[in-house]
Amino acid sequence: MNETHHKKQLYIALIFLLVLLTLNFTLRQITQIRQVAIARESFEEASFDIRDLMKNKITSYIDVLYYGKKLFEASDMVSRTEFNTFYLDLFNSKKDDLNAVEMIAYVEKVIDKKAYTNRIRAEKTQTPFQFLYFNLTTQEDKKTGYIFNYISPNIAGSRYFGYDATENPQLSQAFSKSEADHALVSTQVVNQFGKDMIFLIQPIYEKNTLLKATAVSGYIVMGINPSKMFDNIFSSQRIGESINIETSFLSNNGDPFYYEKNVALTEQEEKFQSLAHIKLGDKEVFLKTEASIKLDQTLLEQFFPDILFFGSSTIVLGFFMFVLTVNMDKEEKKKIDS
Repeated sequence: MNETHHKKQLYIALIFLLVLLTLNFTLRQITQIRQVAIARESFEEASFDIRDLMKNKITSYIDVLYYGKKLFEASDMVSRTEFNTFYLDLFNSKKDDLNAVEMIAYVEKVIDKKAYTNRIRAEKTQTPFQFLYFNLTTQEDKKTGYIFNYISPNIAGSRYFGYDATENPQLSQAFSKSEADHALVSTQVVNQFGKDMIFLIQPIYEKNTLLKATAVSGYIVMGINPSKMFDNIFSSQRIGESINIETSFLSNNGDPFYYEKNVALTEQEEKFQSLAHIKLGDKEVFLKTEASIKLDQTLLEQFFPDILFFGSSTIVLGFFMFVLTVNMDKEEKKKIDS
């Protein structure tokens, strides 16, 4: 009878042990799910911030083009020196916002290329005879030219000065589209003179047709280094160090023109991912952000569910073994006494 009673107690203790271990495991899973939910919420918030900050960055680029457009609209004549001074002052006051900008240019729409060439050769400069031998490689081409005229920063011997954008099919198409649509347009990444750049193109209208906005006299053009385009947009956010970013043009087979790899993630690894679209001129830009499900967690936070499970399970098992040993000692003592 005593042996049957002892077995019954043992079975009850084992069932109680299994219940406690199951509760421990359930608590571990709940804790882990809660941590993932918190990390997901942080990731989604950060992804929205990144998207908005990128939009703001693009707006800051577009504003610089708009200022140049207004500079030409406010005056009958803007000189090369005035253009360069205006933009150098702007660059100095907005260094952080414009760190990716390689140049700002006034690109003139030229119909009579010979008359344009003669005008540039006759232009008075601080350096005598600076433009005396100026010429266009497309001089004999009767098509409308898009000539890079004013350039800031005005680098001596700049290869863009006097360059006719009709020589590059992608640039030529972008200038034509900007004029036809009366809108700011963006190129994809263009490799020109051995350097990759994205060009933003803003049309300028002739003064006497400004209200009708039909006759384009030229363009304010910005050349941006794509690999620096969105640098430091979230440098003040610690969470940004744990997020990867990729931006690509939808029509460019998904090849990223800007990316930041802040954390190593494998293809098989479970991770958070967010996809969004932003506008760059007339182009759709695809933005992808991704991060580990352990986003922004310390080592202690990462292992806390396991520590909780194994720690509490060890305590339960230890207590079970202690109770079992005490019961066995009592049974042995009863046998001896009897």
